Amino acid sequence: MGKAEVKGGSFRDFLRVIFSRQKVILYTFLGVIVLVFVITLITPPKYETATKILAKERKMENPFEARNYNDFRTERVAFLQSLMEIIQSDEVAKRVLRKLAPSKPEPGLRELKEFQQKIRVVSPRGFDITSSDILFVQFTDSNPIKTTDGANFLTDEFINYTYELKGKATKQTIAFLERHLQDTMARLKIAEERTKNFEGKAGTDLAFLMATVKQRGANPELISFNTNYINAKASLNETESYLSQLRAMVNKGNIPNKIVRENPVLANIKDNIAKLQSQLNNLRSQFTDQYPKNIMVKKEIENNKQLLKQEIEADLTGRHVDVVALESRVKSLKEALDNYTQLSQKQLEYSRIFKEYEIIEDEVQNIQKEIQKAKTAEAMDTYKLANIEIIDRAKVPKSPVSPKFFNNIVLGVVIGLFLGLGLAIILDYFDHTFKSVEDIERHLKIPVLGAVPRL
Repeated sequence: MGKAEVKGGSFRDFLRVIFSRQKVILYTFLGVIVLVFVITLITPPKYETATKILAKERKMENPFEARNYNDFRTERVAFLQSLMEIIQSDEVAKRVLRKLAPSKPEPGLRELKEFQQKIRVVSPRGFDITSSDILFVQFTDSNPIKTTDGANFLTDEFINYTYELKGKATKQTIAFLERHLQDTMARLKIAEERTKNFEGKAGTDLAFLMATVKQRGANPELISFNTNYINAKASLNETESYLSQLRAMVNKGNIPNKIVRENPVLANIKDNIAKLQSQLNNLRSQFTDQYPKNIMVKKEIENNKQLLKQEIEADLTGRHVDVVALESRVKSLKEALDNYTQLSQKQLEYSRIFKEYEIIEDEVQNIQKEIQKAKTAEAMDTYKLANIEIIDRAKVPKSPVSPKFFNNIVLGVVIGLFLGLGLAIILDYFDHTFKSVEDIERHLKIPVLGAVPRL
């Protein structure tokens, strides 16, 4: 006998299988419903509640610093993720477990893991961590009271631990700054002693130079001496050159007009010589050189020439005296300039020492300001430090989130129905008996002449 084939059969065959296996389908359906019902009843209920918090980092931003949206979003995401890690940390879990069960011993690693599995931190529906500063701290437990206490204790301990972490970091910063301040104060004391020692050894000549260092001004006296020295040096060079040229011209018998204009005596002598020479020329046109008048005039001319030569020598000697005076002045200025140059070198040394003192002093003041800022931050409460605010505290849930009776029953109905139908089809597939006249005609290929009805 051939086996019945459901696959590829007609809808009539499908209905036949259902009606012929209706008990199997019904028993399977009812069995699944009962099983789901029993499982739903014996499954411990789970309650869930949540605390809503606002977590927003509060920073002092530089208004002149160029920032973009991606920078702020990245910082916000990093901040919220760090808060999530703190909420689900072992330390927070230990604190909450101690509150929930104060008489129990210190929770172990397994208890911590089981407790942490009950925690979920999510964003509001329709938002994610990149678009909202609101967080829901969810807690799940089989007891509704413990669920509420767990969510509230978890939020409280999270905020306290966040405060402690920030306070700890602030204390460490203050301790570091105070140690740095002590070291800097020791350096400042050394620099101050070095400055005072230098000032104590400095004379009166260096006093005004040190004053210019403190006043951050130029040294007018040194500038004045340097200017006078340069001018005197130039005047000496010019006078020496002029005197040398003048001697050369006089030796050649040439008297520069400049000397004559500058010396009235020379001008008078030269005029007398010119007049006597003119008179001699007139006499020679009438008399010979032996004429007494001519001899007298010639003698007068020689006398004037001797006077002219003596006066020129006296003039040149006077100009040489000016050169000597200028040389003396240059030498004096040079000595003064060298003295002030040495003082200026000491001024540079003092300037370096005093500048080092000022730098360390400014560093001390800056460290003191940083310590004051850190102490101010330490005095702020946790909400100002992290700007974490509880918007809504967890409330006692009225109904469990699982198991859900109605949903389980509906699911059991669907599963029972499909399982019953599937089992019926499988049983019919492995059943090799003929069920109808049509099965005989189809499989044996012979006509049926008659059938004995079932009584």
